Amino acid sequence: MLDRLIKDEYHETAFKRHSERWGEPDFRFEDAKDYPGMSEALISHPKVNSVKDEETERKEFKFACEKENELRDQDLDLLFKMMRKHIQGWWD
Repeated sequence: MLDRLIKDEYHETAFKRHSERWGEPDFRFEDAKDYPGMSEALISHPKVNSVKDEETERKEFKFACEKENELRDQDLDLLFKMMRKHIQGWWD
């Protein structure tokens, strides 16, 4: 668990299936139409070929983001649970 926290590969783990299904994301920046002087990030995936694909990809992206946070939180919860259990005995 501590090794996973140090490596911090939660994103790679959570997004592996997403990337396999939709391809690696392509990032580009364009001038924001409604905000002069600002840019907006546009992300596309090579295997998104329709509006329906786009909707599905967005849902799966949101799920992968939630999974990433869940995996990290589980390891952090376990770490602090172990610390709390053993904190008094570590100093003896």
